Amino acid sequence: MVWIAILITQIKFCRSLSKSQVAELAYRAPNG
Repeated sequence: MVWIAILITQIKFCRSLSKSQVAELAYRAPNG
């Protein structure tokens, strides 16, 4: 049951930093 809480925390963390994460990944990733 601990992994469920960890998953929820990770999802919330990803959602809160989704914009910055995507921006950094898109900028660092060799796209185009």
